[in-house]
Amino acid sequence: MKSKEEKIKEAELNRKKEQLSVAFLHAVLAKVGGGVQQSTHLFDDMGVDAVCGAKNVVVGGIKMGNSLFYVQLKATSNAVDHGSYYSVPLKKKQYLRYRRMCCEDGIPLTLCVLILPDDLVEDLLVEVTTEELIMRGKMYWLEFDCASTKQTLKLPKTNKVNEDGIKKLMLRCREKNLRSIQ
Repeated sequence: MKSKEEKIKEAELNRKKEQLSVAFLHAVLAKVGGGVQQSTHLFDDMGVDAVCGAKNVVVGGIKMGNSLFYVQLKATSNAVDHGSYYSVPLKKKQYLRYRRMCCEDGIPLTLCVLILPDDLVEDLLVEVTTEELIMRGKMYWLEFDCASTKQTLKLPKTNKVNEDGIKKLMLRCREKNLRSIQ
């Protein structure tokens, strides 16, 4: 059983990890000319941490116009490396929430998971000097799969949240949106 102080420290670390994941996503989207809007309480209650998008980004020769997608953020040091993907366990409550949103409510949700080293000291997650800002960790994205019944996410390493990865995600979201209105 955890003491009150341990619970407070754990909650504080979780808030910091959440803000790191938001900052990571902000930095990558800024690089492609996009942005991140953190959710209001209404969206947050629905499981959407942020709405991300960009205007007039060119991906694979296609001018995207306005591109928006909903994101659920997660930060963890419990990811297991399987070579071509990372596995991240979800609590049953989280899994059921995502499943309801995507599969029953029809809200297209992209999970973005910031993977942090398990041996990293909390104070070293971000380093700021007068010359640079360094964030340690790596982020991967995954569209929630309604066909899956497993509470473990499989994050392909090809779905890295970087400049190319965000463009790939925007293109996939655009194609899905176009198919849904046809």
